Amino acid sequence: MRGLALGLSLSLALVACNDRPEMRIDSDPVQAGTSVWAHFDRPVNGRAVDQYWIVIAPAGAPADYQEGRLHVQRSAEGVKIDAPPRAGNYEVRLHGDWPKRAHHVVRTVPIVVLPSTDTVGTR
Repeated sequence: MRGLALGLSLSLALVACNDRPEMRIDSDPVQAGTSVWAHFDRPVNGRAVDQYWIVIAPAGAPADYQEGRLHVQRSAEGVKIDAPPRAGNYEVRLHGDWPKRAHHVVRTVPIVVLPSTDTVGTR
């Protein structure tokens, strides 16, 4: 019985280690070419075989989309990423398990990118 309790405790501890951080963004919509902050509910605890990266991808793009991707530093509670230069519907995607897997989306947050103020009202 004691062995079962120890095994269950160890299993729960390992599951807790693999919990992925929740993510939110500080503003939606955003203007094209501006910066967006993605915040995590706790510091990101990446390991050598489980590191994180983040990207803003067009909505519906394949999971391996990585143009403009940024590495998320260990213990980061947030990261600043540039919004795409074109208006449209996008997703902020947090990937984990790198380099074990080239891409593994663990969190997504939808975001709308509006035209920049430089192009609004011009012909």
